[in-house]
Amino acid sequence: MDVLYFAFANDPDRPLDELKREDTEINRLLEPLAARGLFKIVRDSFATLDSVADKLDLYKRELVHFHYSGHAGPDSLELLGETARSKGIANLLGECKRLQLVVLNGCATFPQVDALLGLNIPLVIATQRPVEDLKASAFAIQFYRSLSMLDTVEGAFKSARGRVLSMDDQLNISRGLALRNDPSAQQSDCWGLYCLPQREDAAKWRFSNSVNAPQLKRFEPNARLMAALMKALAPFREPIQTLLKDEAEGSEVDIVDKKRAVLEALPHPISELVRFLLVPSTNDAKDQDQFFDQPGPGRLRQILALYFTLLELMTFIMLAELWNVLQEKEDASVPEATRQLIRRFLLAEDEDRSRIDHLAIIRAIREYLDAQGLPYFVEELQKLRHLAQEDTEFIAANTFFNELSPLLASLGQNEAELLCIDAEEHLARVFAQLGFLARYTFASVKNIDVLKYRHQPNPRYRHSMITLEQKFVGLSEKKSVTQGLLDSASVLLLKASKEGPQQFLNLTPFIIDQNAFDSEVHTLAKLHFFGRYVPFQNAYAFRHIYQPDDLPLVISEQKEYLIVKAQLDAFAQLLFQTPMQKLQL
Repeated sequence: MDVLYFAFANDPDRPLDELKREDTEINRLLEPLAARGLFKIVRDSFATLDSVADKLDLYKRELVHFHYSGHAGPDSLELLGETARSKGIANLLGECKRLQLVVLNGCATFPQVDALLGLNIPLVIATQRPVEDLKASAFAIQFYRSLSMLDTVEGAFKSARGRVLSMDDQLNISRGLALRNDPSAQQSDCWGLYCLPQREDAAKWRFSNSVNAPQLKRFEPNARLMAALMKALAPFREPIQTLLKDEAEGSEVDIVDKKRAVLEALPHPISELVRFLLVPSTNDAKDQDQFFDQPGPGRLRQILALYFTLLELMTFIMLAELWNVLQEKEDASVPEATRQLIRRFLLAEDEDRSRIDHLAIIRAIREYLDAQGLPYFVEELQKLRHLAQEDTEFIAANTFFNELSPLLASLGQNEAELLCIDAEEHLARVFAQLGFLARYTFASVKNIDVLKYRHQPNPRYRHSMITLEQKFVGLSEKKSVTQGLLDSASVLLLKASKEGPQQFLNLTPFIIDQNAFDSEVHTLAKLHFFGRYVPFQNAYAFRHIYQPDDLPLVISEQKEYLIVKAQLDAFAQLLFQTPMQKLQL
């Protein structure tokens, strides 16, 4: 089995906090892969010269990766209680014939690189000058976070470089492909990634494509996700409670019944994306493109789409809450920092939308509403403030999916299968916090008739409304008669209520049903999420929730969509006191 050896020159009696954190975090990030048999981690938290020499000799046939962190110099590594000469360590590493990468995360280790490359070690990461402990730790943790996502060494290095540059943009961090004849390498004054000449391909190495990588362990897709959904949704849905009770009493419960109960409990459009994960694939080519119950790139893309749809939905709910406040309170004053976050969200180009910090927008609006002492329609969002803390599983999931998103296109089948395990685990942990979603239902109001007769003092209203309750196939449509009047051509978030009038939050124009504006009669809804404002066209782009590869729906001056454009223009005027056309990033 491949071995990764991590040597940390820390002192058990006087440990360096950042070195300890680097050791702990790297191990936490890589443990899941080690547990699945991809490699073995050898962790030397208080490395001595003897322990390093012994381990390099013991694992010389299996070692593919060596990492050193601690104080260092141009020709030495400072180990516990003694100094190791770099030439001796290099000779030991040179005996490890399968070694792919050496990371020397200490001060001014660049002079050691030449000797290591001379021993045919393909890749070395080293530094030209002293670096602060905090930045050295941040670099290493981000580097291994990316490698744990099965990114290449080159991609992980770029990611770690970006992390450190976000802390100090004056640092010069470069990648060199040679040493003696590369002027850029000589000018580098911080981390560099160095390759053997004519071995630039080595920078594409990743943990999953080692020549000796074991067969990936199989897992049961949806088992963890279904367990989390059933447990989280049960307090809000009696059918799920009954199924769990029957199962606890020893009865055999059909998995199809479980899936049906889960889908009916979740609000649309979340349930539709979950359906794509739960429904089994068939041999039909069309179905294989649609359903993703087996690990692979398609399932990974679907899990990502589901997670970011959850985030977007919560963002739109908070924006709808904010709009209600701005309409009701003439003196409402939203902090400038919050307005800037929303401005960036509205104007972000397509290539920048994946970098939008939805949690920051949700947090900022929530803090504003809290400061005003205002109630929430989705009151659970007020209670979930702990999700914004950095040490929560929710934040860990957010970090995972944000790291995964840009890597998706470069992953092969093996990498995608492996990451599906972690992706499902993170998604399950997210849903464990969101069981309250079962209290809410989506509905699309298409048109309204007024019912008023001479013998009745008050009018009533017949709403042609699609209640978006997910089944294995299709949605249900029903007409309802109410005393109250709902909003026309709108997507509503309905709250379960046993008494009193139906409570709703209008999510339009952030979420629209395209079919509600079409003159033709359509049975089903066709929901779109707001995408972005397009300044040069003075138009708004929307994306189909379930078919993101479709061309966007662009709304400018089309007669049937003028009311949507008018609403978005009105929102900009309320929040920014200026038309959308005059907004700039």
